[in-house]
Amino acid sequence: MLKVNKNLMTIGIIGAISATLLLTAIEAQAKGNRQGAKSNPEAAFNRLDADGNGLVSLDELLTPALNRAENGFIKKDSDADSFLTFDEWTANNERPDLSVIAYEIVQCVADIKAETGNDNIVVPDPGLFLSALDKFDNADTSGDGVLDLAEVQAAVTSKVETKFSHMDTDLSADVTLDESTAHQMRYHSSRRAVKSCVDELSGEELF
Repeated sequence: MLKVNKNLMTIGIIGAISATLLLTAIEAQAKGNRQGAKSNPEAAFNRLDADGNGLVSLDELLTPALNRAENGFIKKDSDADSFLTFDEWTANNERPDLSVIAYEIVQCVADIKAETGNDNIVVPDPGLFLSALDKFDNADTSGDGVLDLAEVQAAVTSKVETKFSHMDTDLSADVTLDESTAHQMRYHSSRRAVKSCVDELSGEELF
């Protein structure tokens, strides 16, 4: 009996180790895919180019974003009443409130751009660092204190339209691979600058 228990324990340990190794491999692959998207702009572009015509339209950028918004809405709607309260909307959201240092971040990024001469750094608008409550209130266009799916998708649509306009530098209503690649370079350079400023201004790494 003791021998059987030891065998079962050994099998259990081996199973746990195997599961851990499998999860580690999956996480490593996912991380590799994310890194690959950064290092391979063409692959990222091709994923957006749903019809494969070598151009990305606003609809191709918007459709997956709206699908993600709907899935996120359903997940956050814990009581399934088709509305999100502020608490539901911010649940599991660990992003720091940067609104109190918004103007300092903007000035810091502007300084980094001037010091480095990196034209890919885009100095952000202070409005990008609104508090969670201000973002919620802006999305709550009906003013009833909750968000429905239409309001969430409207906010997402506005955000995607702004992103698309920044990508479509030649105003052709389509984004080319070169435009997409240039936008990614600006995005990553700007994000690094913002992160550096946030870490410096807060005294700790916040994201």
